[in-house]
Amino acid sequence: MHRLLGLPTEVILWVFESFDSVRDALHLSQCCKVLNGLFNHPRYQAKILESIVIGDQLPLPKTPDASWLEAHFGAGSLWKPTESELPARLTDANTRKFLTTVGFPLVQCTDIQWDPSGLKKSVDAGVELYAYDADEIFGRRWADDDSPPVNFCYNFGCVGGDAVVMVDAEDRSYHSLRPRRLW
Repeated sequence: MHRLLGLPTEVILWVFESFDSVRDALHLSQCCKVLNGLFNHPRYQAKILESIVIGDQLPLPKTPDASWLEAHFGAGSLWKPTESELPARLTDANTRKFLTTVGFPLVQCTDIQWDPSGLKKSVDAGVELYAYDADEIFGRRWADDDSPPVNFCYNFGCVGGDAVVMVDAEDRSYHSLRPRRLW
């Protein structure tokens, strides 16, 4: 173990990326705090997982369609809301079109700790998704500023146990953040 930890970070990341399964990378990350910190670091985790899941055999489409998503997440796993089920503040036309025509996976993936259960609870209960104040969450204005929010984002799930995936309501960008306390 000592020899592995003595390698440069780039080499250790290459080791993670060379695994054939996410489970193998998770097992290595559980060996010590250093490896766990590298694997769960927001800067590296997406690249590690993409290298393992996609590899050289499976090209990741720029915009996946429903058949591609269901092939990877399972038949019947997609949430396809109607136009009226989407929040009015979710104004980006491309996001609305993607959600209503393609859909979004509402299944947990334990290997990468993907958990959309908050979104699923809202969908199952038939309640509108909660609109978070994007400017406050992303640090574009002070939390104690009492002005009403003007930019919104929505929680679509959590990855890695505590990173929240937020979708911006106006420009379809998504952000993965590790908040101290979001709600």
